[in-house]
Amino acid sequence: MKKSAEYVLCKLHSVGILSDILEGKFRNHRVVVLGHSLGAGVAAILSIILHATYCSARSRIQCFAYAPPGGLLSPALVSYSKDFIVGCFSGNDIVPRMAVHTFDDLRDLVLSSLARCNISKSSLFLKKCFRAKVSDALAAPVFDSFSGGRVLLERLRETSYSPHEEARRLFPPMTLVHFRKAVVLTRTGSCFQRICSGCRSREEVFVPMFVSPADVQMIVCSSTMFTDHFPDRLFNVMEKACDRLERGELSRFFFPIENTSSSPTRANEGIFFSGMHGAI
Repeated sequence: MKKSAEYVLCKLHSVGILSDILEGKFRNHRVVVLGHSLGAGVAAILSIILHATYCSARSRIQCFAYAPPGGLLSPALVSYSKDFIVGCFSGNDIVPRMAVHTFDDLRDLVLSSLARCNISKSSLFLKKCFRAKVSDALAAPVFDSFSGGRVLLERLRETSYSPHEEARRLFPPMTLVHFRKAVVLTRTGSCFQRICSGCRSREEVFVPMFVSPADVQMIVCSSTMFTDHFPDRLFNVMEKACDRLERGELSRFFFPIENTSSSPTRANEGIFFSGMHGAI
C-alpha cells in the first residue's frame, strides 16, 4: 500500500495536478482523498504523506477511508492522522479487524475451542449445518493441562515467532464510524401473512457510532463478515442511515450529553449512542 501511495503521488506530480493543488488553480480548494478496502489504505497513507510533506496544504487535506484494513498504521501514525482521516465500516466487516495479531488471537481461540470440545468434529459440523445448539459442546470444562490439545497449543504459541521476527502491531485510523446493526424489521403483506414468504420483507436498521481502534481488535466470525465489506452494501447502509437520521427515526438510539463543563455553551452540544461506547 505504501508503494501504491508513492506511485499515485509521483503520478500527481508528473501530470501537474500536484502543482495545481499547491499553488495553481486548485490552491483554494479542499483536497479530499478517498478509497475503499485496500484503496482506503492507499488513500490514508497518501494523505499522511501529503500532510507531512506540504505544510501549506495541511488545512485543506481530508481523507475518507471506507472499510480500511485493520493492519494499516503504527500507533504514532494513528495519533498523527486523527484530525484528517475518517474511516467507516458496517456490521461485522472482517477487513477493518484484520491484522497479524488479531489473526493470531483467532487461531488461539479456535484451537482452544476445538481442544475443549467433547464431541467429534464431524458431529459438531453436522449440528451447525442443521442449526442445532453447539454452545454446550464448545463451552465444555477446560481440558486437562497434560492433554494433547493443551500441549499442542502451547507449542504452537512458542514457535509462532522468534523475538526478532515478531511483527509490529498495526491499527486502523483513530476516527472510525461503525454502522452497527440495531434492529431487523420484518414487514408482512395482507396475503397469507404467516405462510407466504413472498409477502414478507426483511429490512435491517444500522445506527452510526464513533469507535476507536481498540474496539476492532477482535475478528467477529459471522455469516456477513465478508458481505458487509462489499462497497455497494456499505453505500446502501450509509445512504439509508443518513436518510433515517434526517427523518429523526434514529433519535431513540441517542441521548444528549449532560453538561459537565463550566461553560454553559457546551451543554448538550453532542449526542451519544445509547448503550454503546461511541458517539456521533
